[in-house]
Amino acid sequence: MRNYRAFGELDDPILTDGDNGFAGVDSYLEAETLKPGYVQLSENMRLDGDRANVRKGWDFLAATASGPLNAFSYDANVEQVFTAGRYSDPDDGNQDWLVAATKSAALLWNKDTLNGLTVEYYSATVAYTAVDSGAETVTISSHKFQVGDTVQVSTTGGLPTNLSASTTYYIIDASSNTIKFATTLVNARAGTAINLGSQGTGNHTIQSIVLWWQDPMIVQAFNQVYILRENARPLVWDGATASTGTTITSEFEALSSSASGSGDPFPSTKWGVFMRNRLIGSQPPTWPTPTTGYVNSSTLLCSDLLTVNNINVSTSEFFLNFGSADYFVGGVPYLENQLLVFLRNSVHMITNLHSTDISEHYEITREYGCVAPRTITQSGAQTYFLSDAGVMVMTPQSDPGKGMGIVVSKVQGDAMPLSRSIQDQLATVNQEAVDKSAAVVWDNHLYLAVPTGSDTTPKTVFIYSILSNSWISKDVYAEGIRNWVELPFGSNPLRRRLFATMPKGWYLMEENAGLDDTGREIGDNSESGTTAIAGKLKTRNYTFGDPTVKKWRAGQLAASVVASDAFNVKVNSIDPDVTSPATAYTASGTEEVLVRFGARQRGYSANVEVNVTAGSPSFRHVAIQATGQALSQRRTVA
Repeated sequence: MRNYRAFGELDDPILTDGDNGFAGVDSYLEAETLKPGYVQLSENMRLDGDRANVRKGWDFLAATASGPLNAFSYDANVEQVFTAGRYSDPDDGNQDWLVAATKSAALLWNKDTLNGLTVEYYSATVAYTAVDSGAETVTISSHKFQVGDTVQVSTTGGLPTNLSASTTYYIIDASSNTIKFATTLVNARAGTAINLGSQGTGNHTIQSIVLWWQDPMIVQAFNQVYILRENARPLVWDGATASTGTTITSEFEALSSSASGSGDPFPSTKWGVFMRNRLIGSQPPTWPTPTTGYVNSSTLLCSDLLTVNNINVSTSEFFLNFGSADYFVGGVPYLENQLLVFLRNSVHMITNLHSTDISEHYEITREYGCVAPRTITQSGAQTYFLSDAGVMVMTPQSDPGKGMGIVVSKVQGDAMPLSRSIQDQLATVNQEAVDKSAAVVWDNHLYLAVPTGSDTTPKTVFIYSILSNSWISKDVYAEGIRNWVELPFGSNPLRRRLFATMPKGWYLMEENAGLDDTGREIGDNSESGTTAIAGKLKTRNYTFGDPTVKKWRAGQLAASVVASDAFNVKVNSIDPDVTSPATAYTASGTEEVLVRFGARQRGYSANVEVNVTAGSPSFRHVAIQATGQALSQRRTVA
C-alpha cells in the first residue's frame, strides 16, 4: 500500500515552460519579460514562427574557364571589387548584368556569361617622345581625361623622372591635347604639376583607375552606365554589350567637363539616382585632401530632361537646410513625381522636380537623418534606412489638405525605431565605418549589413521579417559586404536571387544548405573549402511566473534532422549563474527527434542555448522543467 499519492503535500510541483515555435528576437527587453516564441539571441538562424532553421549559406561565384574572372587576381591592396550595381541591357531584351567596379576595370557577369566580360576604363598609350619634360606635359590628341581624374602609369621602357608605376596621380587638363600630372587632388585643382625631368623610354600608358576612398556608386541612366566617384568626374559607358560572350571594345570614359547644352555639366558626386528621365546628384563636397575630413554640400542638382550631362542651375538647383551643418547622404524615387531625400541629420521630400518654380519642399524631420547611402532601400511604398536612432521606416499617408495626394509620414524624433528590439546589438556598430553599411529588401526580408566592433567593413547582417514584423537573426560573415544586388539567375528568368559583392568578388546568398563556400579567390577553382554555419539560439529566460529560486530538472528539444546534422544544447541558470554541461547530438539519418537534456542546478530563471556545429537542423519547440523552492524547505508533518 502506498503511503502517498504520486503528487502530494510533501512533494514539490513539477513546473514546465517552453516555446512552441520561434517568432523573433528581442534582446532589448529583459529576457524574463519576453513573450512566448521570442528569443534573446538568434545567430545565423531563420525564425518563421513555427521553426528555427539554420540559414542557407553563400556560394562563391568563380569562373569555370578562361575569362576576366580568372584574369582578375584579388589583392587586398590592389584589385578589389569596390562597388556593384545592375545594368539592364535595352538592346538585348533587358538582359540583366551585374556590374562590379574594380580598380582598373569593370567586370560584367550574368547567368548566361559565367566567365564574365571586361569593360576597361579609359586609357591612352603614347611614345616617350610625346613627353615634354620642360613644359611637364604629355601630348595625347583629343584625349578624354578630365581634371582630377585618378590614373596610374606604366611603360614598356623607363618612366619619366618623378613618375613611378603603381602610384596614383591626378590629371591636370592643360588643353584638349595635353595633360599634366599632380601628386594630390589639391595640387591638381591648383594646377601644381609634377616636374617630369625626362621623357623616359618606350611607350607610356596612362590608365584611369577607381579608388576605395572615392566611394564609387553605379547608376544606370537610359542605356548608359555611370560610375559616380567623389571628387572625380563620373565614368560613363555606353552599355553596348554587343552579344553575350563577345569582347567589349567600348570603355568607361570620364564624363565631359563641358555641358552638352547651355548651362553647366553634371558634377562630380558619389551619390546619384536616375528618376523621370533625369540624373540627380548632390553638389560635390569640398575636400582639404583626398583622405581627410571634408565639408559636404546640401545642394541637389538635376540634369536636363533626356540630357544627362547638362544642368541649368537656375531651374534645377535645390537647396535643403542651406546654411546648416547638414549634408546630402542619398535619396530614392518615391510616389508619383517625388524624391525622398536623406541628409545626415534630416529627411526631406521634393515634389515636381521638373523645375524649382513649381517644385515643393517638405521637411519631414530634423530629429535624425541617414548615416549610410546604401542602407536606403524600399519595399512597396515603404522606405527603410539606417539612422543614428536605429533602423527607421517611412510610410505614405493621405494628406487631407491636398485632396488625395500622398506624402511621406511625418515621423518625429519620438517615433519608435523599427530596430527597437535589437537596439542593444546595433549599439555595437563601428561609428567610424558606419557609412559603409548596406541594406536590401529581398524575399520579404530586410537585410542590413553593418560593421560592428573593430570591423571596418560590414560583416554583421541583421535580418528583419516584413511578414512577421520581427527581427529574426544576426548573421556573421568572414568577409565584409559592400553591396547587395538582386539578379535573375538560373532557369527561371522571373526569379530574382540575392547576391552580395565583397572585396574578393560576388556571392550567391541564401542558397548553399548548411555551408558557406569560402577559401577561394576569384579565378581560383583549386580550392573548394567550405565552412559550417554556426547557428545559435538562446531562448527567453523561463521563470514560470515564480519569483523564487527553483531547481532545474530536465528539458527536451524537438528537431528535424538529416544524417550528420549536429548540435549541442545546455541550460544557463540565472541568479546564481551556472551553466550545465552541454548535451551533444549527431543525427544518423533523416528523422524527427526529441533530444533530452539535463540541468542539475538552481536559479531564479533559466534559458536554453542551442549551438549548431554541423548541417542544417530545424528546431520546432523547447521545454524545460523545474521544481519550486519547497524542495529544500519541507514542512514537518505530524
